[in-house]
Amino acid sequence: MSTEDLHPPGAGRRIRPTIRRFPDRHGGLAAVDFGTTNSTVTLYDPYRPPPQLPMPADQRAVLCRETVALLRAEPADDELATPRAEPCRAEWSALRERIAGNLTGTDVEGLVEAVEGDEATGGGLLHRVLLALDLAQPGGTAPFSAWLAGRLHRCYDTAFATPALEHHSLFPVRLDSAIEAEEVPSRLDVTAVDPDLRVRLGPPLGDGTPLASVRGLKHHLDEPGFRVELRDDHRTVDLEALLGGAFGFLLDRTDEFTRAHPDRLESGHVDQVVATYPTMAPPSARQRLARVLTDVLGVGEADLRYDEAISAALFFLMRDLGANYAIGIEALRARFRPAPGRQRHWIENCLVVDIGGGTTDIALVTIHLRDETPELPGAAPGTTGRYYRLQPQ
Repeated sequence: MSTEDLHPPGAGRRIRPTIRRFPDRHGGLAAVDFGTTNSTVTLYDPYRPPPQLPMPADQRAVLCRETVALLRAEPADDELATPRAEPCRAEWSALRERIAGNLTGTDVEGLVEAVEGDEATGGGLLHRVLLALDLAQPGGTAPFSAWLAGRLHRCYDTAFATPALEHHSLFPVRLDSAIEAEEVPSRLDVTAVDPDLRVRLGPPLGDGTPLASVRGLKHHLDEPGFRVELRDDHRTVDLEALLGGAFGFLLDRTDEFTRAHPDRLESGHVDQVVATYPTMAPPSARQRLARVLTDVLGVGEADLRYDEAISAALFFLMRDLGANYAIGIEALRARFRPAPGRQRHWIENCLVVDIGGGTTDIALVTIHLRDETPELPGAAPGTTGRYYRLQPQ
């Protein structure tokens, strides 16, 4: 028993959040972005393999939404390479009616409703509609075919630019179940200090019950002397305790999220955390954040290898790779440029400017792609797999 335990609550005890020590440990990890204005958590849960679908569910949902918007759209004058817009609109109207009749036996609105319903059931109507639109392009007039091709390509580009998170066992955590939000304001309310510190992130309660409120706590990451005075209380809460309470709140919501989805997520308390930090944060601030997670909060493993700008660069890199690494890595190689004087080595420079709610992070990243496929005696070129190494610098 420590000397602090001899004091009753409120009489000299150092205010600290509840230590996370649980017998059941989640097999994945939580990536926590505690921002100046808003905070998010992404859960990596390898409990079950991703569903084997022709297209990742995230991208399919976006493709369905974009296709519905296209079916309801009318060619605008500034989108057409012709001064005569009415013939193109008539051509589009006739094509939609024909597709609706052939695929659903209804009108255009019936087709739209059927496509929206198809997204919920995972049927094949969406792909049949897109195939019909693709096949109709060569048979139209030049202005109409150009307009339709551009709109279809926009649908595909938007869909494939959507990260296939669930395909990689990544799940954005719903932090506010009341409004089904995956983002919560980083504004902090101290709701209790005895026997342990408890905080809440979110908009103001409006009932005057918080013992203290803090905005922009992240701004004080490099101010070890920062403290918050409690209402109607002579005590104060220091920076590390407030940070621990904030991260504890986010991890508690993550645990609730896993319990709410036992069909697709592993049960257990998250005990491995990847936390980002401002790019220009000095080593002392990073060490303080690591100490908050492990010593103050009791997290088993804390990983602080990625600052916020590098995290943003990796996000877009993984998005470009897509759900199919075999195709995505070849697409990356086609976009990169050959490294001067090197064989089977390509590079790309990426400037990241992350303008947040309180800080702006800038990083220049060089991404190296190397083909390190070993020589296989007796194997004909092009008949074996490839081994690539992707390294951001």
